[in-house]
Amino acid sequence: MISFICNGLDRPLYFYLIAVGVMTIVWIALRRRLTAGARVAASFFAGWWYIIIAEGIIDRTPGTTMSAVKLVPFWSYMELFRGNIKMLYQMLGNVLVFMPFGFLIPFITDTHRLRKSLLFGVCFSVFIELSQLVFQIGFFEFDDMMHNTLGTLLGYLLWRLCMLLIKRFRDRREE
Repeated sequence: MISFICNGLDRPLYFYLIAVGVMTIVWIALRRRLTAGARVAASFFAGWWYIIIAEGIIDRTPGTTMSAVKLVPFWSYMELFRGNIKMLYQMLGNVLVFMPFGFLIPFITDTHRLRKSLLFGVCFSVFIELSQLVFQIGFFEFDDMMHNTLGTLLGYLLWRLCMLLIKRFRDRREE
């Protein structure tokens, strides 16, 4: 999934605008009292969501990649220890791709709980993996779901760190 940035930037702008528009309308319809920051976060979230769905599902042609199920935990680490350095890029890519989810979900939702962010990250990761399995366009892997969830967690922790730093900055300004 590391190539998603390069491939994602080649897409026509209207694809992003449609995704952002649909997500913004959904969020506004569901919650009329969204702050401006939450609306911006929802728009970024929609664009990022579109890129991941496009890279993980839409842009793949059935039959061009091997379709298989790999539910053996930590198999990618075994490959890495065997010297397959490409596996490290794959693992880091899956972590980095999901960090924005963990970072943006707390901005969009009222409750800023780790559980909600992780639940969303896990569900979206399972959706991507199941879609790849059903459409026979890739591997259904436990390790990918684990790395995606780790990315969501790191994104959430980054959000918490940012909120802590902002709070400290505001407290110092008030003194």
